Amino acid sequence: SKEIGEQPIWVEWLSKVKGIGPLLGGCLIAWIGSDHYPSGKWRCPVCAEKFYHQKLAEEHKGHGSAEEQQLVRGIAAFDNISRLWAFCGLHVKEGKAARRKRGEKANWNDDLKLTCWKAGESMIKTNSPYREVYDRAKEIYSARPGLTKLHVHNMAKRKMVKMLLSH
Repeated sequence: SKEIGEQPIWVEWLSKVKGIGPLLGGCLIAWIGSDHYPSGKWRCPVCAEKFYHQKLAEEHKGHGSAEEQQLVRGIAAFDNISRLWAFCGLHVKEGKAARRKRGEKANWNDDLKLTCWKAGESMIKTNSPYREVYDRAKEIYSARPGLTKLHVHNMAKRKMVKMLLSH
């Protein structure tokens, strides 16, 4: 709690979001906005292309030495908000929420997906201002035929959490 109080993103934004306490806020900061996150993307200093694994840096050898290639961490590793949502496991594949398939490696962070799920539940229960996004989405999704109440709830919650992350 003491360390999170020093993070600008906590002080200026997350601490003011009803339903996001120091634990959820700390997890979001650790997984998304931290320069200390153990993985990241490598960036070529010449073409500015980003890639996930250092092995791919070999393709960019003519663009500078390995020392010149930069490891990009935190929020800067995401080119756009859709990439962040995908990293959080909030993306949609073929019209459905992304799910794990046997034998395939997930392209999202499981811990972050769980943190986003918990943040969504917390914001709903505490009647956060983001709850309005949830309520509007739930109303729209309820009109779709063939969806259960749980489908509607999860879709609306995912939309609300995406809105939180896009701010």
